[in-house]
Amino acid sequence: MWLEDHCEDCETHLGAPWKIVHEFLDQYAQVFNVNFFMAYHRSFLHNEYGLRIIRAMWGEEAWKAAAIHLLADWHESPMARKSWNFIVANLPIALKTMNQFDNMDPMISPNIISAWKGKGLVAMSMEEK
Repeated sequence: MWLEDHCEDCETHLGAPWKIVHEFLDQYAQVFNVNFFMAYHRSFLHNEYGLRIIRAMWGEEAWKAAAIHLLADWHESPMARKSWNFIVANLPIALKTMNQFDNMDPMISPNIISAWKGKGLVAMSMEEK
């Protein structure tokens, strides 16, 4: 999913694009070339911890924008035609299937260290199966 698609989904469901939320969630896609690392950037922030950070930073509507983003990424399709009930019902499933050790690339790239920029904290978590 592209930024424009995520913004359109949020315009439809929330009346605002919430671009800041989508850029925040996908910030690691700039570090990990999506053509090479596939969906590896989703290991960061595309989880329950990332949702909590967004709620704390921007509030409930931003959390909804993040939920829409995660479902669109999981489905690999826009959410504009899906109901809010569908998004809420499928969010736990998406979190579990997108964030398992089985989905992780076993090789740790040096790009991970440069992405952290010396910070030691990355919002990465593994959801229980």
